[in-house]
Formats: sequence, C-alpha cells, structure tokens
Amino acid sequence: MMTASKGYAALLALASVLASGAAQAAPMNLLQAYQAALQNDPTYRSAIYENQAGQEARIMGRANLLPKLSGRYATSKNQADITQSGRNVLGQPVTQTTHRDYTSLNAGVTLRQPLINFEALALYNQGIAKTNYSDAQFVGRSQELMLRLVGAYADAQYSEDQ
Repeated sequence: MMTASKGYAALLALASVLASGAAQAAPMNLLQAYQAALQNDPTYRSAIYENQAGQEARIMGRANLLPKLSGRYATSKNQADITQSGRNVLGQPVTQTTHRDYTSLNAGVTLRQPLINFEALALYNQGIAKTNYSDAQFVGRSQELMLRLVGAYADAQYSEDQ
C-alpha cells in the first residue's frame, strides 16, 4: 500500500524528470527535490500568489494618504441674436441686430490634500499590518513545504533501504 507521502515523493520525482527533460532514472537528492517542489508544488505556488496579493495592501493603504487630483473640461456652443433699439442723433428710431456665434471652453484642475486624515492614516497602518501578515503566512507556507518534502524524502529513502 502506498502512503500519501510516498506518493508525493514519487510525484516530485516524476515532475523533476519531466521538467528537466532527462529520461534517465538517476535518484533525486534532497536539493533537487526541493528545487522541483519550488517549481511544481501547487500549494507553494498558491502561497506565492497570495503573498503577491498581500503586498498590495500596503500600496492601497498608502494611496489614501496621497493627494486627490481631479480635472474637468467643458465646451459650449453659443448662438445669439442681439437686437438694440435706440435713437440716433436726429432723434429717429434705430434698430440694430447683431448675430453672435461662438464656442466657449471651460477647464480646470483641482488638487486636494488634507492636512491630517486620521481615517487614511488608520487605513495605511492596516495595510502595513496586512502586508506583514501576508509575509508571515508565506514564511509559514514555505516551511510547511520543506517539512512535507523532507518527510516524503525520508519516507522514500526508508522504503528504498527496506
């Protein structure tokens, strides 16, 4: 009967042979098995990506402390007929109509930075804590990989000696 750790050792051996492209049946030493596990272990690969995502928490927390920049732009088409009525120097009524047709543009940029924002500071500190937690979790998962690998390697060596 094959135990889970022996099956894992056999799977690592097969994966390393396939990854290296060699068709030889040479036994794998512990360092080779560790390097193959770093490349092929799904739990460890998952931990790498979870750690990368956790590193973003600090960056997102810092974003709350940065200034807020916004811009706006507007354009308007204006058409108007202006009629002026009055009297000339002789006292006769005079009417003058002027046609206006123009485009007006309006643009602006706003930069806002509060002097102190306790909520943003708390979110930044929370981001640092999440990043530190992610780092610690990754170290733990790395150590779990080493323990699983050494256990599987020891079981494989033991079964080979039997």
